[in-house]
Amino acid sequence: ATYRDDEKISFKKRSYNKRLKFVFIGAMVVGKRPELTVKIIEGLRKKGVDAELHMFGDGNLIEEIKSYIKEKNLDDYIFIYGNRDKSEVKSCLLDAHFTILPSKSEGWPKAIAEGMFFGGIPISTKISCLPWILDYGKRGILISENLDEAVKLIYDELNGGDEYLNNMAFKAKTWAHQYTLNRLEQEIRNI
Repeated sequence: ATYRDDEKISFKKRSYNKRLKFVFIGAMVVGKRPELTVKIIEGLRKKGVDAELHMFGDGNLIEEIKSYIKEKNLDDYIFIYGNRDKSEVKSCLLDAHFTILPSKSEGWPKAIAEGMFFGGIPISTKISCLPWILDYGKRGILISENLDEAVKLIYDELNGGDEYLNNMAFKAKTWAHQYTLNRLEQEIRNI
């Protein structure tokens, strides 16, 4: 849980026919696969998808990722912020279309749940409890670790259209709204 009951917002339909906003929240380390995330966005753009990526987090790969972005001229579409205040991350999530985190492993994938809380469709690898959280593809997109397969699957899901994607986003938000700090505090009191 990251947000409180009073931070819940009504579901707002998004248009998936304009520039798509993807958000990565995680450490810039091998296990979180920020380089795969960047290459997925690059692959989607090569397929004609108008996509941008906002990356929050710090770590030993940040300079390598920045160099790759500069080398491939992706500066207009991929933005790296490093570690930022919770309010800045929340502000970015409010109108995000997707939250993406293709991790190698997770315990409780807090960053994915944060994006879901505001109606962002989660995109994640099939690890840990993520298949359950994403309801096996009904509340999000479960990708493989293979770049080409991941790009193809996301691209195919985008072709489902606004109604299909908004339905998925609504299910993601509804699920995430169960997990608030208020509920966590109450459960601790119950114990």
